[in-house]
Amino acid sequence: MRRVHQLRVALRQASTMLDVFQPLIDSQKLRQMRRTLRRVRRAAGNVLEWDVLRGLLTRQTMPDSGLRSWVERRVDNHRRRTGRRFLRAVRKFRPRRFERQVLELGRNLPWRLKGSMTLGQWSRQMLAHGVQQLEAAASGASRDVKSLHQLRIAAKRLRYMLHLLPNPLDPPLADELRRTTARLQEHLGAINDLACQIGQLAAIAKQRPHRRSEALNEFLVVRRVGLELAIEEFFRNW
Repeated sequence: MRRVHQLRVALRQASTMLDVFQPLIDSQKLRQMRRTLRRVRRAAGNVLEWDVLRGLLTRQTMPDSGLRSWVERRVDNHRRRTGRRFLRAVRKFRPRRFERQVLELGRNLPWRLKGSMTLGQWSRQMLAHGVQQLEAAASGASRDVKSLHQLRIAAKRLRYMLHLLPNPLDPPLADELRRTTARLQEHLGAINDLACQIGQLAAIAKQRPHRRSEALNEFLVVRRVGLELAIEEFFRNW
């Protein structure tokens, strides 16, 4: 799963760069490239979510071993199905074609920038925009999981921009932004994993009513309390 995770990170970084240079890219080509990246990224994300859940289950204390075995079998079934979808998406990806599109964009971008602003000036403008997006997501964040997810995405995008763009910022400021976005990703990632786990297990409980569904729902009550406590801790520390 490590390679799937690395692929997903690379796809998100590529999507971030497309967003950064959106004003300079032909809109039709941009839509095509975004669709390509989104299709593979979502397929990879689905695989990773079920894999993360499987790993979490091995560390969770459940009421009895029978419930654990029942849930693990269903999680494994989902992992296999999402794995097959992921492989189909990867086969359709056509990396060489995508690489040619990226190289073509790379050849054209310097000429588009020339006469208006330098790449360093453009980077500063985009980083400032990324900080503004992060601040907006932070000011609008509530104890709702969806708003926290948006804050996590904004932090992730800014972190990728700091990593990928020529950095015109003062080193202490850039380092502080990197540390802040990394900590946000870590804390909010744990909350997101827990929220996904709850959603996935709730779906399993509803899919096929079983005598163990009631025990699973009782287990989910405990997990939802854990999610609320994790969110409260995040707001206390941030």
